[in-house]
Parts: sequence; C-alpha cells; structure tokens
Amino acid sequence: GAIARYYSAREWTALAGQFFRVERVRIYGQKSDILPLPHGRFKTLLESVIPDSFARFLTNQFRMGSFLVATMRKL
Repeated sequence: GAIARYYSAREWTALAGQFFRVERVRIYGQKSDILPLPHGRFKTLLESVIPDSFARFLTNQFRMGSFLVATMRKL
C-alpha cells in the first residue's frame, strides 16, 4: 500500500493524479527528522535543546518531514 512507501510530493501528485484531483500536498515531520544522526544519547540531548516550535517550523515549512498528507477529490 501507499503507506508503506516513500513518495516525494511530485511523485505522489503524478501517481494519484490519475484517479484524483490533488488539491494540496503538505509535508509534516517529527523533531527527530531534522537531525540526521543515529538514535542515541547525543541525539536525544540535541532534541531536548531545540524548541518544539522551531522544529515544527523546519519540518513543515521546509518539507523536512517524512509524513506526506494530501487533500484530494475524486475525479
């Protein structure tokens, strides 16, 4: 299924556009998405220092997240 795969916004629009009118695609993420480090004490420490609002800004506005949410209408 689509949930088990990774798509860019462009790839998803092209794929879903065959069956739906894609109105909007947004990318959301978690704080851990902005730190490309392996899980561990150092990453946990860095995450605790970064304010949630700043992490949310980076993941949502700069598309640094891993959750693609699309608003679509049936053709």
